[in-house]
Amino acid sequence: MSSSQSQTGPLHLPRRRSAAAVAGWIVAALAVGALLGSWWGPGRRSPAAEPGGGAFQSLAQRLLPSVVNIQTDAEAPAAVAGGQVLPDAAEGDFAANGGLQPENRTLGSGVIVGPRGYILTNYHVVRRARRIAVWLYHHPQPYPAQLVGSDRATDLALLKIHAGHPLPAVQLDGSRGLRVGDWVLAIGSPFGLDHTVTAGIVSALGRHVAGEDEFQRFIQTDAPINPGNSGGPLVNMAGQVVGINTAIYTVSYAYEGVGFALPAELARNVYRQLLRHGRVRRGSIGIYFQPNLPPAVRKIYGIQRGVPISAVVAGGPAARAGLRAGDVIVAIGGQPVRSGQQLLAAIVRRRVGSRVEVSFRRRGKPMQAAVQVANRDRLFHLAGDFPPPPAAPRDPTLGLQLRSVSAAAAAGQRLPRIASGVVVRAVDPGSFAGQIGIRRGDVIVSLDRHPIPNAEVFRALSSQLRPGQPVAMGLRRLGADNQWTQWWAGGLYR
Repeated sequence: MSSSQSQTGPLHLPRRRSAAAVAGWIVAALAVGALLGSWWGPGRRSPAAEPGGGAFQSLAQRLLPSVVNIQTDAEAPAAVAGGQVLPDAAEGDFAANGGLQPENRTLGSGVIVGPRGYILTNYHVVRRARRIAVWLYHHPQPYPAQLVGSDRATDLALLKIHAGHPLPAVQLDGSRGLRVGDWVLAIGSPFGLDHTVTAGIVSALGRHVAGEDEFQRFIQTDAPINPGNSGGPLVNMAGQVVGINTAIYTVSYAYEGVGFALPAELARNVYRQLLRHGRVRRGSIGIYFQPNLPPAVRKIYGIQRGVPISAVVAGGPAARAGLRAGDVIVAIGGQPVRSGQQLLAAIVRRRVGSRVEVSFRRRGKPMQAAVQVANRDRLFHLAGDFPPPPAAPRDPTLGLQLRSVSAAAAAGQRLPRIASGVVVRAVDPGSFAGQIGIRRGDVIVSLDRHPIPNAEVFRALSSQLRPGQPVAMGLRRLGADNQWTQWWAGGLYR
């Protein structure tokens, strides 16, 4: 029956029908018409587009026990002006009462991925944390948590608590069949309001956000995600965890209608490596490349396919195999590569130490090389896939403004009874000296056991320091009892 037949005027029934039969036909027609009218009317929503019948309620009831609230004593990021993509860690002002109470702290969420107390969250939630507290669903007291491992490249971290009983764990298996338009729930602790559920749809897939790591390809959603949702799950209507809520686009440091979650498939791989090794190892052949080459460049330079090499790491696997800047990689292990993302994906998943066949073109000529896969972190130190900016010239003063003891004494400053040394007048923020704890007012008397009679000798000695070299300074510092004490500061020079 067509829709027009079900919604037009009264049915023309044969006169020979009985009154009961006629009445039955009329009731049936009205029922079908009402059903189809609701289906095709202006407010039509398909069951797939708008869940009903308690779907949200049953999902929340099933999944809330697997979501935790996390508080740490690490400093939360400050709010910013302008549209930016930010990790959605909440600030301490919005904290719930109880548990850790430092002046500065982060709030976040997590999801239980192992019944023995393993919890996946975002790295930025626990970064620099000395103490981590985890609240379970409907449990009045927090559990102390240990950091098992973390991965900055994907902004994920694995925690462990000892609850004394099995916990309700989820499976990270729902992102592969996800589609734009699917309904999802975001569960977490926005602003410290633990176990909050919000709903929305998937608004984009495979979204790469400028400034984020190349390994992060996000699920974009309009399910409200706010500061504190970090690390909580994004769930589809089948109850599967499809992502880990990670970041928001905001001009107000709160919900603006666009949130980002790391796909569950990616999170599952990172979780397994963190569980086994406490870290994630990724392969690399030691090259830099431009991820997205403009079509105009490809046309003018005749690069129909493949990824041009921008630079090679000196002494790295590609350099040892003879690859050069300007070579165009067209296949890895016999599989064509058409973009930087494909090239990256083809290498990072390979076992460190294995060999891979790289097909490339040099001035149009096809060539091949067997390249050994190396540990990406050791080659790049998590610097990404772009050549690092030129290093700034090193400061021979190590970030210090100095004055000789004699000059300071002449200026009437109180000084220890020593004949030589240099007084620290100021310490540049972020400098090497500041990082190892040098303060304004300290008197430096030695550098690597060499006496420091004046600022000129200090600069001469410090200018000879090399990156990675241990540095030690002997100094005098005014103590709490207003007495001068002997002090030492040091670290690896960077």
